Amino acid sequence: MQKLFTLLLLWSCTISNAQTFRDFKTSRVDTFYGNIVSDPYRNLEDTNNTGVKEWMKKEADKSDAFYDAMPGRKKILDEINVAYNSIQLDEIATVQYWKGKYYVSKRKTGQENFSLYEIDASGKEQLFMDPVKAHPEINSKNIMLSDFNIFQKQSQLFYMLTIAGREAEPKFGLRNLKTGTEIWDTTYFNMQKNLIFFDPERENAFYYEERPLFKKKDIGMMNWYDSAMIKYHINGTDPKDDKTIIDFNPAIINREANDRVGLEADVNSAYAFATVKNKVANEFRIYFTLRENLHKSPIPWQQITDFDDEVSQYATFGNFLYLLTSKDADNSKILRVDLTHPSLKNAVELIPNSRIILDKIAVTKDALLVSALDAGQGKLFRIAHGSKNKDSIITPLKGNIDFKWADASESPFVISICSWAKPLEYFSYNTISKKLEHSIIQEEISNKLVPLEIKDVLVKSHDGVAVPMTIIYKKGLKMDATHPVMLAGYGAYGAQDDPFFWPESVVWYNNGGIRAIAHVRGGGAYGEEWHKAGQKETKPNTWKDYIACAEYLILNNYATNKTIVGVGASAGGITVGRAITERPELFAAALIEVGALDMVRFETTPNGVGSIPEFGTVKTKEGFKNLYEMSAYHHVKDGIPYPMVVFSHGVNDTRVPVWTSLKMAARMQEATSSGKPILLRLNYDSGHGMQSNITSILTQTADKYSFCLWLVNKGNK
Repeated sequence: MQKLFTLLLLWSCTISNAQTFRDFKTSRVDTFYGNIVSDPYRNLEDTNNTGVKEWMKKEADKSDAFYDAMPGRKKILDEINVAYNSIQLDEIATVQYWKGKYYVSKRKTGQENFSLYEIDASGKEQLFMDPVKAHPEINSKNIMLSDFNIFQKQSQLFYMLTIAGREAEPKFGLRNLKTGTEIWDTTYFNMQKNLIFFDPERENAFYYEERPLFKKKDIGMMNWYDSAMIKYHINGTDPKDDKTIIDFNPAIINREANDRVGLEADVNSAYAFATVKNKVANEFRIYFTLRENLHKSPIPWQQITDFDDEVSQYATFGNFLYLLTSKDADNSKILRVDLTHPSLKNAVELIPNSRIILDKIAVTKDALLVSALDAGQGKLFRIAHGSKNKDSIITPLKGNIDFKWADASESPFVISICSWAKPLEYFSYNTISKKLEHSIIQEEISNKLVPLEIKDVLVKSHDGVAVPMTIIYKKGLKMDATHPVMLAGYGAYGAQDDPFFWPESVVWYNNGGIRAIAHVRGGGAYGEEWHKAGQKETKPNTWKDYIACAEYLILNNYATNKTIVGVGASAGGITVGRAITERPELFAAALIEVGALDMVRFETTPNGVGSIPEFGTVKTKEGFKNLYEMSAYHHVKDGIPYPMVVFSHGVNDTRVPVWTSLKMAARMQEATSSGKPILLRLNYDSGHGMQSNITSILTQTADKYSFCLWLVNKGNK
């Protein structure tokens, strides 16, 4: 009890520092369609302000001190480090293939960041590039190899680095695989210009995307996609003479601000493809032309799909264009278009809509590959080019399938399979045996795993709809409502809650922790229909589904309102944020990371306009109404006994700016009557979270586990 007393005393002594948020409070209001909307902490959006910076630092220090004093935290961190280092697991990001060798970006056990490895046909592995050692001039402990691509004909490797989580400020490099020479951050490879691919017909020319930087009112110098163009450069020529392939607003290719443009031209096809993605929506407008026409003016583009065709994925091979579409198919269907007779009306339906959710497509030299989900279990199909016959490929494990490498020039391919109970494993397709075998890109995973009970249940939501939820805990754990439960929820963009298991999860389960995942509407658990049922005007279903899942856990003796911790990140901030503002009595606490919390102002952020198809716009009366309803910040009420909440955010986040958490934390600190802390955890060497080194990941995990265990065992008693 002494440690608990010390922790609470620390809070009471430092809470006065937190009250400086009042220094930023204003009477600022906005009026939308006759509705007066209060925004008392608008000043916290100016994160360059000296006073705001000082307050942020005080809040961060206070939160750090809180966690440093937390009983059992060091023990949990030690257990996590032991678990991580004892279960051999190569974390793999990107896989490429060149001249009989795999090139793999991976973070091996014990490594901080991803490095690039070369693996030969025998499985012999050697380090090809460590980005930290390769670029000692970069002053950061968090240098991440974010992505890379190999251009076969030119023997060139193009790679991208992210520094301190700053996704908006990438660094690019181009390495010749034959000579080892490298070009680093040149005129054509920088944060404004990004190489797309080399000209398949020549070795000294390439296509690149140019994204000029500029400022808008209320938006920093970040909003690239508004005026992105695709251009063509021949080495040795004047950049002023570069040909524009796709302009911002050409007569033929139709796009609006924040639509994402793309260009593909592969040596295996006579065609080139221009694409326009409808902001963040899963919809592509696709154009094509003969590859040789790219050098004509104007380019004779021919449109083949529009947004209302609901094409979410496409792949090309020879004369074939493969489409994954949800039009008139809630779980999607696969179409094949012959570009010698281009028309969707003439498309061949390869896989019709059914109860199975079609998930991803890819192509090899021989066939179209399709992954699917059948009652949550992955399925893999193969359709030979030109055929209508679908062959099933038996997978060695049950779980979610992802394509890690497949190329139209090669017959083999590599997939990953992950489940709730076992880490990600990689398998290569043997073209002789026609079977999947454990891939040489990954070492065999040691079998030091905890036996888990995995339950898939259906929860009746507010409107009677059955919502799926997955509940995971160690086998033999007594369900007596005394154990900490982390209830996770996302529910946006049609994203599926794919199964995952990391070595550090062992610590959570061994300490009696329960994990529950609410597959709420807005996500993709049941295809596009499920996505649309939690979007814009139907968005309240998302957090009401989540609330129903919390009630189910209590009703069925998994938890009480003193043991449930709500967990949400990014768009999951809407889900958890609105759940705790609508039903605060249901939760012991909430952990919200990089949360989207002020949705009325989200449109002013660099990623906001691009997210209009998902959330809506304040520029319409109905859009404002929907955004206001899903905005947790605007639903905080004075005098309500809110649960303890921790808002975590990377200061360098460009997807969801850190000020969203600043404003929400300040508003809740002002409003709550419970006396429970509202903490603001800030990471000054991180962004949206994907580009974090392993020390940061494991430390944050330890913080999360130890917080939940402390809260349930001591903090709420």
